[in-house]
Amino acid sequence: MGVTPSEALRLMLEYIADNERLPFKQTLLSDEDAELVEIVKERLCNPKPVRVTLDEL
Repeated sequence: MGVTPSEALRLMLEYIADNERLPFKQTLLSDEDAELVEIVKERLCNPKPVRVTLDEL
């Protein structure tokens, strides 16, 4: 690639400072986890009351 490891790290940190984001997208979730995250995001945007009794806890 023609760059040293320290230069590559410096370039990455410079990119992060300029753009306020990583230069790559993290994809560490499985498909099931991604579905769960979407459900959670939707429910956080549209919360509904939940009835729970002490016996159910």
